[in-house]
Amino acid sequence: MAGAELSKEEMIRAEIITAAQKLFQHYGLAKTTMEDIAKAMGRGKSTLYYYYKSKDEIFEAVILKEGREVFDTVFEVIKKASSAEEKLRLFFDTTFNTVKAKMNLYTIMREDLIKSEYSSFAQPVAMRNSIKKFNEKEREGVKDILLTGIESGEFISDIKESVDLFAYVIITSFRGIMTDIAFNENEINATFFDDDKANALVNIFLRGLKK
Repeated sequence: MAGAELSKEEMIRAEIITAAQKLFQHYGLAKTTMEDIAKAMGRGKSTLYYYYKSKDEIFEAVILKEGREVFDTVFEVIKKASSAEEKLRLFFDTTFNTVKAKMNLYTIMREDLIKSEYSSFAQPVAMRNSIKKFNEKEREGVKDILLTGIESGEFISDIKESVDLFAYVIITSFRGIMTDIAFNENEINATFFDDDKANALVNIFLRGLKK
């Protein structure tokens, strides 16, 4: 019985997040209300408030869902690569294209975030913990790529002792670029991240990994 109840709860939560995603994409964060989300689901607001206390909580759930989808997409693509260098290139390329595609769906919401306190909102403990776990998984994934490259002789063995640090630098550097693109796209030259320049960015990291 408990399992059935949990399954039902998970399905309703997924229904709420899906409805909110569509509304956030179409109307933005500021103009979407809890009532709008409830109507889109064909349910009463009481059902919504039973699972989420506020729109902020739903927003956080949407962000975490999108993050998991990016992670799953990137590392599914990486599995198909035969070399560590190819895996690292695919990590950058797939992450960039997947994040950019998602941000294009949330153009209005992105503008809301830039204009409001949401651009630097205080993350609740639950969300910080979830993001921390996600970040750890991402760093472990990049760390595995680096170790694979060391074992195959593609990358210098000198970095093995500092492989955790290298993974951290790669992830945080690239995340910084993604954040800048997300919130300052209009200030960035439209051609700055064409294929050649994106490839040049990967080469910068690879230069420090090879003999």
